[in-house]
Amino acid sequence: MRTRVGLFDSSHGSKTHNSLVDARDLVDEEIQASVRATRLLCHQRNFLVPINALPLEVFRRIFELLVLLDPSDAIDFYMGWISATPVFRLWRDVALNHSVLWRSIPSLGLSKAHILAERAKGIPVVIHSDTYPRINSKHEEVLFDIEIISANLERLTELVLQGHPSTLCLVVRCLTLTAPVLNILKLVALETDPLTYPSAPYNLPLN
Repeated sequence: MRTRVGLFDSSHGSKTHNSLVDARDLVDEEIQASVRATRLLCHQRNFLVPINALPLEVFRRIFELLVLLDPSDAIDFYMGWISATPVFRLWRDVALNHSVLWRSIPSLGLSKAHILAERAKGIPVVIHSDTYPRINSKHEEVLFDIEIISANLERLTELVLQGHPSTLCLVVRCLTLTAPVLNILKLVALETDPLTYPSAPYNLPLN
């Protein structure tokens, strides 16, 4: 590969400070150009892999099955099937444009949850969440539930929450709008050692 760096070779013995700076900048530009060219070649080569010759409908179905086999885990912040999307750019493009894959929104953090909800593109969504506050979490899990549920209540078809009764009360009491397409609502109250939980703001009545 021929580069512009050779332009500086003839002045090797009489380089000034400015010429050295210019040379380094030029080398950096050539490196970046080489990196971009390599990425483009890798991208083109990936399309030649036999599996990528399958119809897009087959990829969509594969991802639908992968969602069932390897779901995201809200408790362990496990991305599950989503981890497979960066393998090939084609796979990522297929997944990003198949809204059904993103209809289930786990507690993977508020910013990620809003991204998943946006990728669902208006179709009905499902939210399964563990509302237990972790130690030093600053109540982020409960705030997650209130905000993400409220933002998607009109298209929410299934809502499953589990946690300490007081945290469930806090979440439910903040949801004052109607949910016109909600088919399944499940609240699981789990008792636990009170020493592992902060006293506020989770000291609401249990009934």
